[in-house]
Amino acid sequence: MDSIFPGSFAAGLTFSARANALRYPASQGWALHALLRGPSVIDIASVADGEGHLFDVDAATTGTWMPGGYAYVIRATLGDVVESVEGGGIRIDRDMSKVAAGAEIRSHARITLDNINAVIE
Repeated sequence: MDSIFPGSFAAGLTFSARANALRYPASQGWALHALLRGPSVIDIASVADGEGHLFDVDAATTGTWMPGGYAYVIRATLGDVVESVEGGGIRIDRDMSKVAAGAEIRSHARITLDNINAVIE
């Protein structure tokens, strides 16, 4: 099965992910919820999309998401029943529309490596 969520996503863009979870058809009342945990807490509820589910978050909302690495789980719920659909990791990149001119854009790892190389030279 392909992952529902991508490996990375840039804040400030519209987030859309479709889930065709055949064991959890929306027409039978199943709902999917994504729980992301990392630099902040992000919870996303799906909406029914035929038999499947759609995670859809507008750009204004994702623009508030803190960049960094997140672990996530997607859970299916029907009444009191809660089941795991998928889990994994996703990296949220910064919203480039909020990066000022002259901003440091290197990662912490790149800065550290550049500093080590400068000392060696």
